[in-house]
Amino acid sequence: MTADATPERARWPRLAGSPHPQLRSLLPRGYGGFTQATTPRHLVLPATASVPLVIKILDSPRRPPAFVMGAQGSFSVVEGDCAPSYLEIWLTPLGAYTLLGLPMDQLSGQLVDLVDVLGAAGRRLAEQLRQTPSWPGRFALLDQFLLGRLNRGPRPSPEVGRAWQRLVATGGAVPIRGIADEVGWSPAT
Repeated sequence: MTADATPERARWPRLAGSPHPQLRSLLPRGYGGFTQATTPRHLVLPATASVPLVIKILDSPRRPPAFVMGAQGSFSVVEGDCAPSYLEIWLTPLGAYTLLGLPMDQLSGQLVDLVDVLGAAGRRLAEQLRQTPSWPGRFALLDQFLLGRLNRGPRPSPEVGRAWQRLVATGGAVPIRGIADEVGWSPAT
C-alpha cells in the first residue's frame, strides 16, 4: 500500500493509553487521544457491536461535546468535520452495559449526548478532561472515573457474560444454539 492509499484516519496524530487492568477487558482498544485531527467530510463507520464514547477536547459545530454511539447493525456515515482534538474509547457491549448503566438496546443505532446517558457526571467528566493539560493526565482521570462506574454499575448475568466470551473467542463462528446449550438456556418455544 502506498502512502497515498493509506486511510486518512491512519495519518491522524494519535496518542494511546492503556486502561487500568480491571478495565482492559471492557475497553479492548484502550484509550485513544487525537490531536490536530484532519478528517474527511464523510466518514464511513463499519457495523460494529462495540460502543464508541467520544469526548471532544476542542469542540466542533457538529455532534455534542461528549457522546456515545450505540452499536450499529450496518455501516453508518458521519457527515461533517470532527473535532480537531478528542478522546475516544471503544466499549465492549458488556463494558457499555456496566459502565454506562443501561441496556444496549436503548442506544442501538443512535448517537446520544453523554449528559443524556450519565447526567451531570457526564458533563463534569467532559469538563475535567478538557481542563486537564496532558494526555496521560486525561487517561488517568478517565481510569478513575470508569473504575468508580465499574464498582457501582450493573453486572450482566453470568450466562450473558459466558455467551459473549464464547462469541468473542470463536469470532462469532460458534452456532447460537450451541452457546444456548452451553450456558443452560433453552430455545424459545
